[in-house]
Amino acid sequence: MVSGQNALIHELKQNITALQEELSKKDKQLSSYIVAKAENVELKENITTLNSKIKLLEAEKEILETQNEGYQDMITDLITKQSNDTKDINVGAYNNAVKTVNSFKFGVLFSGVVCIGLFLVLRWRKKQFDFGI
Repeated sequence: MVSGQNALIHELKQNITALQEELSKKDKQLSSYIVAKAENVELKENITTLNSKIKLLEAEKEILETQNEGYQDMITDLITKQSNDTKDINVGAYNNAVKTVNSFKFGVLFSGVVCIGLFLVLRWRKKQFDFGI
């Protein structure tokens, strides 16, 4: 009977040792699960932060695209205004040059007419006072 009890005690000690080893393994697994859970929570927070940053960047992108369209319109308007101003300046300069040339032509023509008129008047006056000697 003592040897049976000793065998039972020995078996119980082996069971206790096996259970302690299993408990140690389970504790290690539990600690690794806890660490993984903490990392998972941290990763979820990082994902949330990154998603909010992505939304913020998309909003900034839309704002910048809107501003870019406005700037493109402004640049187009400035180019159009500049080309119209340049065209007006060139048309004005051309018109002034044409007026100058026409004035010069008129002046030459008028001077020619005056010279011919003076020539005729002087010739007539010369004949009037010309005495045939």
